[in-house]
Amino acid sequence: MLSGKTLRYKNSTIGYLRIDGGKQLAFCFPGFGEPSESFSIFKGYLKNYTLIALDLPFQGTTDWQEGLDIAPEQFWEILQLIKTQENFFDKAPIALIGYSLGGRLALTMLENYSDKISFTHLIASDGLKINFWYRMVSQTHLGNKIFKFTIHHPGWFINSVSLMKRMRLINKTSEKLVSNYLHNAVVRKQVYDVWTAFRYFKPNLKKIKLIINKQEKPVKIVMGRFDKVIPPRLGQKFQYGIEEYSTLTIIESGHQILQPKHAQGISKVLEL
Repeated sequence: MLSGKTLRYKNSTIGYLRIDGGKQLAFCFPGFGEPSESFSIFKGYLKNYTLIALDLPFQGTTDWQEGLDIAPEQFWEILQLIKTQENFFDKAPIALIGYSLGGRLALTMLENYSDKISFTHLIASDGLKINFWYRMVSQTHLGNKIFKFTIHHPGWFINSVSLMKRMRLINKTSEKLVSNYLHNAVVRKQVYDVWTAFRYFKPNLKKIKLIINKQEKPVKIVMGRFDKVIPPRLGQKFQYGIEEYSTLTIIESGHQILQPKHAQGISKVLEL
């Protein structure tokens, strides 16, 4: 059963989708520009989990009115309110499933609330590498000013990216990604809002690995073999040192892994 729900949080309305299945609760975090419905592909394959997929701030049906400063503590509070609203009153740890940007959020939650998390599932996850450009535009004053200027005047950056592509400094996928984001004014604003709002979600991978080993926290990683956005080698690098508590599965896909044709395979790997 699928059911769209909302949670009133301060001045905002958080949209989410509940997908009924097993008795364990798993929160799902989508990628940039992706709605909660991305996870509906798993309907019919759920044996162990009931999924609650969020529409992140500035995406989907969520109407976010709390500004561009989202702290991990605030995000965790929202999860707990939804958990209560959905009548999950037990104190059993929850599982997390994060795709792309959502993977970075899941890693940050694991770092800060590991004692309340049972499993972490990462699908083509962001946050497995410190991105220099993202850090510069979201976490430095000068970088954010340049970023904001570019959102309103994207021409110079689009031309620069085209030049870098011709010089083979970036690949065709990266050029296409930038072009898709920056040619549309609505998407440009969404990029600025989402990137800025989640700037405090910067997982410390070294600390997270220590937590995984010390607390024996299982992590399952799924990557796309042909993913040029988040290549599988990042998953392989992250897995180094936590092999005892992690698995890495590489499937025949690009970055857009959450597709119906992959649903059965992913659900089996993650034991959903």
